[in-house]
Amino acid sequence: SASLVAVVVVVVVVIRIMSHSFLLRMNTIGTIAVTLLAILVSCASFTDISHTCVPTRATSALTPARVAVTGFERFVNVSGVDEVIVQLEFDVDMSSCFSWNTKLIFTHVVVSYATEERLKNEVTVWDAIALTPESSVIEGRKMAKYRWRDVKDGLRGVRVDVDLSWAVTPVVGKLWRGSERMGSFTMPGEYVPPRERPQAPNGGGRVPGMP
Repeated sequence: SASLVAVVVVVVVVIRIMSHSFLLRMNTIGTIAVTLLAILVSCASFTDISHTCVPTRATSALTPARVAVTGFERFVNVSGVDEVIVQLEFDVDMSSCFSWNTKLIFTHVVVSYATEERLKNEVTVWDAIALTPESSVIEGRKMAKYRWRDVKDGLRGVRVDVDLSWAVTPVVGKLWRGSERMGSFTMPGEYVPPRERPQAPNGGGRVPGMP
């Protein structure tokens, strides 16, 4: 009957109105929740802005960190391309870079130099990931993880800079980076076959120029 149809129409309209009202309410609640979350994240990130990262030596917290190239495991020419594997010595404590907002720290050693082919060359020869302040302490002698290859054969006698670089990944907020110059050294004037394995080109346990 007509009355039954009218009742059905009214019920449908009421259900739609209630449904729209519910969705609107949920939309408002969701918007407020997201806004509050964004404010909290911003405040959390702001509290970490003043935090400073100063790498020191593991053996002395008052002394700047030390990374030195102590020798060459390999310095040869392969098919017209110079290839190097260096020996490194570490005395590094990155624990000052940790805060309540730190998820992990990616630390890497970068060598940079200039040749006739390219004015700027940068190569990562070693890296590590620290998840805790304790694991960010790096000490002792280590072999480079990655071989260093030039585009040609221009590494003999080249001056090389050594940098300790790091990237801090926070729990909330943006990733931030830092870098410090550890020193410089000069590549040997002649190739160093792997079988010889000298500790350092000057025979003194240190590569010239490195601290």
